Amino acid sequence: MKTEFQKLPPQAIEIEESILASCLIDNKNIEQAIDLLLPDDFYRTNHGKIYRAMTRMYRTQIKVDAVTLMQYLRESGELDEIGGAGFISRVLDFPPAMDLDYCIKKVCEKASLRRTIEVCNAVEKRCYTDQGDAEETIDFFQEKANEISLYGGQGTIFGMRDLVMSAGDRYQDLHENRGKVSGVPTGYRMMDYLLGGLQPGLNILAARPSMGKTSLAVDISKNAASAGQGSLIFSMEQGEDELIDRIIAGEAMVNLMKFRTGQFGTDDLDKINSAKEKVYQWPIFIDPSGGLSVSEIKRRSRQYIRFNPDIKLIIIDYLQLIIGAKAENRNHEIGIITRGLKALSKELKIPLLLLSQLNRELERRPNPNKRPKLSDLRDSGNIEQDADTVMFIYRPEVYNDEASIKFEGQADIDIAKHRNGPTGMFSTRFHVNHTRFYDIEVTQKQEQMP
Repeated sequence: MKTEFQKLPPQAIEIEESILASCLIDNKNIEQAIDLLLPDDFYRTNHGKIYRAMTRMYRTQIKVDAVTLMQYLRESGELDEIGGAGFISRVLDFPPAMDLDYCIKKVCEKASLRRTIEVCNAVEKRCYTDQGDAEETIDFFQEKANEISLYGGQGTIFGMRDLVMSAGDRYQDLHENRGKVSGVPTGYRMMDYLLGGLQPGLNILAARPSMGKTSLAVDISKNAASAGQGSLIFSMEQGEDELIDRIIAGEAMVNLMKFRTGQFGTDDLDKINSAKEKVYQWPIFIDPSGGLSVSEIKRRSRQYIRFNPDIKLIIIDYLQLIIGAKAENRNHEIGIITRGLKALSKELKIPLLLLSQLNRELERRPNPNKRPKLSDLRDSGNIEQDADTVMFIYRPEVYNDEASIKFEGQADIDIAKHRNGPTGMFSTRFHVNHTRFYDIEVTQKQEQMP
């Protein structure tokens, strides 16, 4: 075993030198390398310093040759560290890469293997020194492993040149597809208009119990599925049978109570069979496990999405059922959960819709002041702070708010926080028997609801 650990780490010294020689001879090769290769990808530190100097010079439009490179390194105080002018001359004399893509790939591969060894060593140390429980250690390993990529490029640091070029392409694409939502479509006209669809980040959907949080979240997943966008639903409150009943009932427009009693009429069964055929095709995945921790949600999300790339939205029902890490108080514990889920959304680059309960404070307020506010978020401080969007559901008829009832079944959706855009409120119709939300425009065109 000792001899294994005494081996030199994976490396390709001669290929590193050939890449540097190629960049010195022809600066166009620097542009080719920048997109894939990081200074830290070089095994030899002096090679990495030379390459870093080259890329900085290139970005500031300084022609890179042996003379200008030596001057640049001298001014930065690194020339002696890399071996002086003699080392630069040696690099220049080294045969340039005949196949630069191949050489870059090899250096990146060796760097990835070294990083893998570092992660494994760190995990091994945590295991032997008993740092954290098994779940935390596994989450640590998966996070670090996901950070390893074959091609580093310029990492997570972007210069204005790169950002402006990519932004130009993005703006052109937006212009060509103007009128279409840029995020995951929710199926609700005003929600898509105000939010541009659900965007990557932490999106909160909050309400008091029995207001329709789960129903609206399921409807959003159904509407997204109809547009070809898959969803992963962590249903910690309801089992998979309850959830599929909701989905089928809403799609078939059959009273949900009949799914409990079995008192279906002939027409009901025909509608249900038709709905089943439609729902069967939808890329919706349900995890009904209860009492999951953030670490476990992260692990499962990565795994599901790896095997089901159609998943473009994660829904969690709901925040207060997630097991948090030990903390000094519940607010701090909730903060750890919301930050972890926000980081997951950022890592996967897809929206995360997190359902949340509201506290009882609004129940104590007199009518017509029971509409939810940001301060009503249960254990609210960290939720409001970490959220990119916060949406509330309010149904006037539940509170006998006669002054604001326009017609039976009204459900108001209030976008109370939107980090990157406008806020606003709009009305929908909630059909209780079908547990389904409809745009007002849709319901007004329907003469009768079954």
